[in-house]
Amino acid sequence: MTTPARRRAVEGLEAVAGGVAGALLGFFLTVSIFVAKARAGVYIYSFDDVTAFRWEMAPTFIGLLLGATLASGRLKAFLRGVALAVGAGLAAVPFGWFLGPWLQDGRSAAWAWAVLAAAVGLLAGLATAIVRGYPLEGGRA
Repeated sequence: MTTPARRRAVEGLEAVAGGVAGALLGFFLTVSIFVAKARAGVYIYSFDDVTAFRWEMAPTFIGLLLGATLASGRLKAFLRGVALAVGAGLAAVPFGWFLGPWLQDGRSAAWAWAVLAAAVGLLAGLATAIVRGYPLEGGRA
């Protein structure tokens, strides 16, 4: 049997792990926004552009907060949802890689569209995880 203090410490560590996972997923979405803007002709010209607070950074902060909140007390279920989202994102990469050069000209079309497809897959995986109840209930069989 665990004591209340020990349980709070475990929940705190789960929240930290969830926050890190959420921030990493959010950061990938932030990068994909920059890639999408670059494909549309809007570029980042300096490191100051990246470090300035901009709306594009919102997914990183939202991921941090949601990850910490959802993982506290249910880390295994949360990580199952993250695994589903990452798997869906990785599964989408070949589609973007092969379709990119057909959708847009340029040497960077393949990798850029692979990044964008991965972001769409990641979002679809997150939506599926939420619908299936992974972050909240532990998922349905």
